[in-house]
Amino acid sequence: MKRFILPVAALGLIIALVIGPRLLWSHIRGVRDNAVKAVEDSLPDDQIVTQAENELKEFNTSVREYHLKVGAIGDQLATARAQAEKTSKQIDSEKKVLARIKQALDSSDSRFDINGRTYTREEVERDGQTRLTRCMSLEDQLRSQQKLIAELTKAHEDGRKWLAEAEQARTQRAAELQALKVRLTNARARGELNSKELSPLVNTDTDSGRQLTKLGDRVKKLERGNDYNSSTTKGIVDWTPPTAGTRDAISQYLKNGAPPADATATNP
Repeated sequence: MKRFILPVAALGLIIALVIGPRLLWSHIRGVRDNAVKAVEDSLPDDQIVTQAENELKEFNTSVREYHLKVGAIGDQLATARAQAEKTSKQIDSEKKVLARIKQALDSSDSRFDINGRTYTREEVERDGQTRLTRCMSLEDQLRSQQKLIAELTKAHEDGRKWLAEAEQARTQRAAELQALKVRLTNARARGELNSKELSPLVNTDTDSGRQLTKLGDRVKKLERGNDYNSSTTKGIVDWTPPTAGTRDAISQYLKNGAPPADATATNP
């Protein structure tokens, strides 16, 4: 066995040198894909149906997981918006205080009475500087939050759009799978019906039909013979008494019982 390894390896090296690494890998992938396709084509129908159902289940799981991800992004977006609104309110509050500080510093006073307490001009300036720094920091935070909100908004919108497309594809694939299963069942039933090669069972050439025809011919022949014999023995004069009329038959029935069997309605 070992003596075949070196020639095979050498042949593979020669092929690689001739067609190049990229084409070699393309060739290998093509051979692999063809082998996979050949295996799939040889699978029974029921196994293909089972694989399709399993793939659909996996796709349903992916859709549910994607739905959770989109929901998580939506929660992050709601949190970011709430934080941005809070930061914006803080900035507005600080700006109102800064406006009062500026108004105080615009004056020439050295002391200021604020909410029942007296502050020096230096204290007001330090407080103004602190609040200005805080306000600028809050504005930086707000700009960062607004960028995050913009990105989360786009991601959430895209995710919802792609989720809707995935759910539509899932519904379509489920309906297509069900339709194909029904068509497969019907095709199998039609194939079984065609394989039975049914043909008309009753025709004039069957043995039972031929024997019935022969028997009918014989009965007719006997009947014609009986009719002929009967007609030749009657003679010229018909001595048969006339049949009773309907009225006479009813009268006889009411008087004596059953009327004659040959009563007719020719003589009312």
